Amino acid sequence: SYKRLLVGEVPSMNEKRIEALNSLGFEWPLVNQVDWDVKLKELRQYKAKYGDCLVPRSFPDNPQLGKWVSAQRILHKQFCVGEVSPMNEE
Repeated sequence: SYKRLLVGEVPSMNEKRIEALNSLGFEWPLVNQVDWDVKLKELRQYKAKYGDCLVPRSFPDNPQLGKWVSAQRILHKQFCVGEVSPMNEE
């Protein structure tokens, strides 16, 4: 699913199908804002401890944080090149 793709997992829907829906302007459900805020807080804690935001994708202390950071980078790239992305300028 698209949600799995957003968190860096292998989606059950293949990329070709996701792109086909995106090309139609399909609106994907937004990631829960509370979850996003929690992950942002965890990233701030990571940065305070390690001095950067380079969370490994398979970070053993918090695997979901690594997947979330990876997903944020993917979404940012999509946004920057003008692709459909739930990310916006806020």
